[in-house]
Order: sequence, then C-alpha cells, then structure tokens
Amino acid sequence: MMATVLDHRRAEAVGAPDSQGPAVPRRTRIPAGPVLLVVLLAVSGLVHSWNAYQSPGTTVTDDEGTYVSQAWALVNLGELANYTYWYDHPPVGWMMLAGYAWLTDGFDRLPAAIMVGREFMLVMKLVTVALLYGLARRLGIGRTFTAIGILLVAVNPLALFFQRLTLLDNIAVPWVLAAFFLAASPRRRLGEQAASAVCFAVAVLTKETLLLLLPALVYVMWQHSARRTRPYVVVVVTTLFATTVLVYPLFALLKGELLPGEGHVSLWDAVRWQLVERQSSGSVFDPQSPAAGFVSIWRGLDLYFLALALAAIPVALLQRKLRPVALVLVIQGLALLRGGYLPLAHPVAALPFAALVVAGVLDGIWRSRFPVSSWLGRWASRVPSLPRMAPALSVAVILGLLLTFAAGVVWPRWLPQVQALATEQDNTSTEEVTAWAAENLPRDAIVLVGHGVWVDLVQQGFSTENIIWYYKPDTDPEVSQRLPNNWRDIGYLISNVEMRATVDSVTGTTDSATIETTIEAFENSEVIASFGEGGEEIIVHRVDPTRE
Repeated sequence: MMATVLDHRRAEAVGAPDSQGPAVPRRTRIPAGPVLLVVLLAVSGLVHSWNAYQSPGTTVTDDEGTYVSQAWALVNLGELANYTYWYDHPPVGWMMLAGYAWLTDGFDRLPAAIMVGREFMLVMKLVTVALLYGLARRLGIGRTFTAIGILLVAVNPLALFFQRLTLLDNIAVPWVLAAFFLAASPRRRLGEQAASAVCFAVAVLTKETLLLLLPALVYVMWQHSARRTRPYVVVVVTTLFATTVLVYPLFALLKGELLPGEGHVSLWDAVRWQLVERQSSGSVFDPQSPAAGFVSIWRGLDLYFLALALAAIPVALLQRKLRPVALVLVIQGLALLRGGYLPLAHPVAALPFAALVVAGVLDGIWRSRFPVSSWLGRWASRVPSLPRMAPALSVAVILGLLLTFAAGVVWPRWLPQVQALATEQDNTSTEEVTAWAAENLPRDAIVLVGHGVWVDLVQQGFSTENIIWYYKPDTDPEVSQRLPNNWRDIGYLISNVEMRATVDSVTGTTDSATIETTIEAFENSEVIASFGEGGEEIIVHRVDPTRE
C-alpha cells in the first residue's frame, strides 16, 4: 500500500500518467522580474542613445573633452593625462573610459573622440538602470512603482541631458548604486558588505565629492547587518574602504608628489585648491550668482520631477526602508545650499536616488490603501459583486491620477526638451571645424583650443605639442616652455562658447593670470572662419604676432 501511494505521488510530481487519468502538463511561467528589467533596459537604452552624440553639444562643458583627452592619452601615450597630471581628480574614471576605448578600438573606430565617451555613457546608463531596479526591489518597492521610478529617469530631460555627457559623475554613480545594492542584501553576509565598501571606494576614486554620501551608505549597512556581526562589519568595511582609497595618496607619494615642493605638482595643493581656493559659485538665492544660474538651467530642463522628489523626502524619512536613500538627497541638498563651488552636473548623483524616493513613497501610499482603497471599499460594500474589486480599483484610480497629471501637466513641459535632445544637431560645428582645420591650418602652427576638439585634431595629424588646451600656457610649465615669446608664438585660436565666456569673465580680474596668454592672443587676433551659431558656434582666429 505504501509503495502504491509513493508511486502515485511520484507520478503527480513528474506529470506522468497514472491510474486516475492522463497527467496535466505543467505550465512554464516566465518570471515577471527579469522580463520587466529587460523592457526597462530596452526603453532606457533606446531613449538615451537616440541622437546621443549630437545633443547635448560638446560646447556645453569642456570637462567632456578633458576626460576623453585624458583617456586618449592613457591609450596612446601611456600617461594619465595629455598634459602634466596635477591631481585635480582621481584618475579611475578616465581609466575605465580608456579601458572601454581600448577594448572597442573606439578612437579609431568612431569618427569623433567625444563619441567614444558618449558610447561609454550609454553602457553606464544601462548598468545604472539594472542596479537601480535591483536596489529598489531590495528596499521592498513593488515592481510597478520601481518601473515608474526608472521610467521617470529614462524620459526625464534633466537626466537625459546630463547622463549623455561624458562626466566622471556618470561613471561613478553605478559604483555608488552597486555599493548600496550590496549593502542592502537581505542575506546580511559579511562578504557583501565588504564588496560594498570596495565599490564605494571605487566611486570615490572616480569622483571624490561622492565621499559625502558615506553616512547614507553606513546607515544602509547598519540596517542590513546582523547585530552580532556588526563589530566585524565595522572593522572589515573600514579597513577595505580605507585601504582602497589610500592607494591614491600612496601613488602620489611614490611619485614624490604627495606634498608641495619646488618644480612639481602635489596632491596636497590640488586638495587645497578644490576645498579652499576654488572660486565660489555663490549662493543659489543670489539671482546674479553662477549657482543660481545653474539652478535655473536645471529648472528649465525639468521642474516637476525635482519638485516631486523634494516633496517626497519628508515622507521617505519616516519610512525605515527609504530613510537611507532619502538621506542621500538631504546631503545633496545641503551641499547645494552651503555656498562654495557648485558644478553644473551636481544633480547627476541625486537623480537615481530621487527616482527611488519617489517610487518608494508612491508604493507606500498604494500599500497603505489610504484614502483611496478605504473609500472604494466602503462604496463597493454596497454592491455585492464589487468588494473583491476594491484593491484593483484603488490601483486603477491611483495610476489614473498619476497618468492624468503626467499627461496633462508634466509631459507638455518635458516634450519640447525631449524633442530637442532627440533632434538637434548640436555637434556639427565641431565636425566641421575639425575638417576645416585639417585642410587649412599648417601642421607646424601652435593652436589654442577648447578640449572638445583636442583629440580630433591630433587624430587628424596635428602634433600633441602644437595643439594646446587654452588653460595650459600659464598653468603648466611644460607648455609654457614651448612658448618663449608667450602669445606671439601662438598661430591660431579655435574657440567655443565656453572658452570665449571664460576669457570675457576673467579679463580685468585677478583670475586673468591663469589664462593671460590666451587673453592676449584673443586681443591680437582676427576671425578667419566660423561654424555653427549661437551656443554651438566655434570660431577660428588667426593671431597676428606683429601687433604691439
């Protein structure tokens, strides 16, 4: 009898026929999570990559050209920078970019160097989406609202604008998310906490300002570590983080460039400049300050997502699972209000965490079933066939309200910005001036340029000695030695809007000494060609050394 029962159960388990009739074949269920993630990756990747090279323009910030040039120098010269490396940022970010360019033959495969950086930013965006999805699920946010949060970032013009640019922030953010993802592991394993510390150290060695987010990461680790193992977690995490980060000053020490000294750069001087001596961007409350101008740019690209995230912070701080990610936004907000130097790309690190906070708060509102579900439940109780439909109706009402607000208010504001990012050809002037210079400028002439065209001109056959970033004649002794007659040794200037704005803003001020040679070259030059218009105009100037 026992054998018969066991055989019958085995038959049921494997779906084989038995004495009761033919077996019913099992249905293969496709996991919803992986399918949703693939869809989100596809949508995010498509929206991000559509026209990614042409918009935004490379004249938005010279930082893009700087990091691409430094990556090119690593691949082709074996150097950390195309000029004297002076420790303005740790090099891990453009080392990763250089590795990508080397593996994919990017600098020779693509027609413009900036395209290599933009392509790598797409890879970083996809990694960011995957980690953002995983972190949201580990924080207990439902799939629906996780998808909403990710899509808000995917089609958000503010996110699209900055995440396309080749910035260290975009390379560092996936490492920050990886650190939070590992720290939030439900398994509470020491190994995952240790890996989290290493990931965060890599993020800091990519963009040092992300060190400010350390308290939020420590909070996550504290929440997701067992009480009995917390002392070990503290020791291991601190040791691994400190050991990894200290590789950078050790590198400077071995090169004899840790401390100031005559005839060399130093890490100490760079840190002092970043923290103390760098020109302040002013207060965001001063309408004439650069900081207020940056805030105006961010608001012009997107107001509603930032406002929604700001409104969600107090609610998120009341929820234990969301408190650490809300703390990230609080830290970023305090950094914005403190004064001092403010980078244009400040929102980049905050955007994924804003998506988590918004998604988490919306998910919490839905799960609470208040007030929509309770009202629908009372109403549905009067109709015998409807009580079981109240949860579904509450979801429909909440999502309907969200979609109505998005379609009627948010999307009309976003649409012009998204259309511009999808259609504008902002970088044609860069391509045109590079082609023109290759045909018309003598190869032995010294040319001052913005960093956005440096690699392209070198790829066209100009010497790395003769194509000079306009900041270097007065700040890099190796460059100034090539110009014994100062501005008179310069043959041409190729200026973008940022270069011209910088010259205009510092002329006549104490800061003019940093680009004095460039200013004098401008004052003694004439325009011989121009490409593009407005903010994308690139102008070629010929310097006349005979002027007095």
